[in-house]
Amino acid sequence: MFRRMGFIAATTLVLASVPSAAFAILTTVFSETFDSDTANAEATYPAFTHVRTPAANGTATAAGGQLILSQQTSGVDGGFITDATYTGMLEAHLDVGRTAGNSGNATVGVAIGNRVFHFFPGFPDGAFRVGEFNPATGVFGAILVSNTDMGFTPAPGSLHHMEVISDGLGEFDILIEDANSASVFNFNYSDGTFVAGPVGPAYKDFNSGSGLVGAYDNFAILQDVPAPPLIPEPATWLLLAPGSLALALRRHRRQAVG
Repeated sequence: MFRRMGFIAATTLVLASVPSAAFAILTTVFSETFDSDTANAEATYPAFTHVRTPAANGTATAAGGQLILSQQTSGVDGGFITDATYTGMLEAHLDVGRTAGNSGNATVGVAIGNRVFHFFPGFPDGAFRVGEFNPATGVFGAILVSNTDMGFTPAPGSLHHMEVISDGLGEFDILIEDANSASVFNFNYSDGTFVAGPVGPAYKDFNSGSGLVGAYDNFAILQDVPAPPLIPEPATWLLLAPGSLALALRRHRRQAVG
C-alpha cells in the first residue's frame, strides 16, 4: 500500500512541481469603434493624439460611427495615433477608405511606430505603399515600397478591411480585403530599421482641395498575452495530500528499521 501511495505521491508531486507552460493568448489589448459623433475627435477619444503637418490643414472628427480625417486647403500628412507605445508582436486591424475624389491625390492606411502602410482608394490597382512615418509630426517620409499592384482597385466610398501583423523586430505581413469582392491583397515586408511606437490610422493628401481624406472604423490592436498560470484542481490536491503523507511515513519506517 505504501509503495503504491508513494508512487502516486511521487507522480503527483512531479506534475504539481512542473511550471505551467508559457502559453500565450492573442488578445485585443486596445479597440475603438468611434461610435460617438464629435467635431473634435482628439477630445472625445483621449487615448489618441491627432498628429499632422501642417497642423492647421488637418481635422479629426467622427460621424456615423466612423473616424473622419480631413484636410482643409493645401495638403496634409497625419495620423490619429495612440498615446501608448506598443512593442513586441502585435496585429493592427481596422476598416479604412475614403470618399470619391481625385483617386491619385489621397492615401489612407495605418501607422505602426516609424512605418506607415497605405494605399490609394480609387487608383487603379490601389498602389500600395510602405513608407517612413514620424509619430511626432505625422509626416510621411521616404517611400520604402512604391505603388505595388494590389490585384484590385479598392473602391472609394467603401471601407476595406486591413490587417498588419508585426513581429516587433521589423517583419510585417499585410492583408487588405476588398469591400466589394472576394479579392485579398497579401504582402510581406522586412525592415531592419523599424522602431516600435504608437499605432493608429494614417492619411496623406497631396493637395486635392478641401474635403474628406480618410474614413476609419473598428480599430483594434491585438497582442499575445501570457495565459494565467495553471491552478491544480481540488481533486489534485486531494490526491497529493495522502500521497505526501504516505511518503513521509515510509521514510519514517526506513529510518526506524535502520
